[in-house]
Amino acid sequence: MTYSTANNNHIFSQVDSGKDIYSPRRAQRYNLLILWGSLFALVVADGILTEYLVAYRFGVESNPFLIALVGNLGFLLLKCAGAALAIFFLQDISKRNYKLALSASILFVLFYILIVFWNLFAFLNGFSY
Repeated sequence: MTYSTANNNHIFSQVDSGKDIYSPRRAQRYNLLILWGSLFALVVADGILTEYLVAYRFGVESNPFLIALVGNLGFLLLKCAGAALAIFFLQDISKRNYKLALSASILFVLFYILIVFWNLFAFLNGFSY
């Protein structure tokens, strides 16, 4: 049985052509996508927890613009739309300045982690009464 290398050259064409399979730009993009997905999930978690806390009087909405919307579907939709808009702006910034977009994304994710933990603390504290 003989093997022809002519048919298998396409497998190694990227390596043979001198192109690096690992791309720093691809890794940067992957890092930002993970952060943006986390940011969106945290905003949704914040919205769901806020809905629950306000409905059962364990807490109040501190944003004066959103107080009237709590309890409606519009509240969660507005939070999702705001998160999507923020991620869109971060994506636009990342095309020009990766480090700025990475720093801002990390800060937003850390901020929303703090908010979600604050809401969870209020939720757990509400059961202690």
